[in-house]
Amino acid sequence: MISKIKDNGYLIFVFLGCLILFFSGYALLKTFESKSWPTTTGKIIVSEIKATLRGGRSYSVNPYTYKPNIEYSYSVFAQYHISNNIFWGWDLIDGLEYSQTTTKNYPINELVKVYYNPQHPEEATLKFNESYLFMLFVVGIIFIVFGYMMKK
Repeated sequence: MISKIKDNGYLIFVFLGCLILFFSGYALLKTFESKSWPTTTGKIIVSEIKATLRGGRSYSVNPYTYKPNIEYSYSVFAQYHISNNIFWGWDLIDGLEYSQTTTKNYPINELVKVYYNPQHPEEATLKFNESYLFMLFVVGIIFIVFGYMMKK
């Protein structure tokens, strides 16, 4: 049984690489698409850090993960919307420092530029981060290549 897992261990890397490619590729496409969307002014209505207890094994340093919780309201054609999308793929990042910086950059009542999808105005974003997403895309490719190299 263990030798079968060891022999097929490369599949884990290929599978993870494919997942990373899929999610980062989707976020990259949404990023490039949303750059041409119209904009409106929105207002930050929630700016906080959410701490979640990690599951599984115990952690000696810090048992929590931290994520920024930023929500903003905006109006399109007299329709009121609320979103929490900072940039495509933002929810893949966590950490206390990142969360503190993000909440500092988006304080409550701050007016922000909101890019919204004209066909689906409930879909919106505040900014673009292609470099982060491109880096994830490359990591996905590296996982797949490494997995196939393990097979040989």
